Amino acid sequence: VPFLRAAGIVFSEPTDPARAWLRGIVPALASSIDRLSQLPDRLRTIFSFDAAGTLADEQVQVELDDADARKVIVALDGDLRTAPRLTDRDTFRAAVARVKEKTGQKGRALLHPIRVALTGAREGPELDLLVPAKQQIVRDQTVAQVERVASEARQMLSTRERGVIEQLY
Repeated sequence: VPFLRAAGIVFSEPTDPARAWLRGIVPALASSIDRLSQLPDRLRTIFSFDAAGTLADEQVQVELDDADARKVIVALDGDLRTAPRLTDRDTFRAAVARVKEKTGQKGRALLHPIRVALTGAREGPELDLLVPAKQQIVRDQTVAQVERVASEARQMLSTRERGVIEQLY
């Protein structure tokens, strides 16, 4: 947590669910780091995506100029529009298998364009662990936003109800 706090990823003491999520994701990230001080950069892969920055990267441009890489990204896009969300390792692997079947690509020719498309990074943790972790964050943030809006709506309705009752009596 100190490295995450110093990098501006964590601002306060993490909640129990946040700690549980970190305990789950750190093993996936561990394979792509040598020191804990590298952890914040790997976590940025999960928390942020800079499409403009990715496309400005010359090495990414070279990769995206490759017709086979573009085929993989187009196939992935089509698959993600119709397939279930990538909420776990198995659904991610199934999506990759469908893209492999559609494009005939395999190994690095298949996974590297997928990595660039989903994370904006040319390297990083294992995708089958990373992508579901990103989905969990999005889902958890969405649930928290819905809960907050619902709470605010209940408070507003309660206040209005009290006002109506006061006017009637």
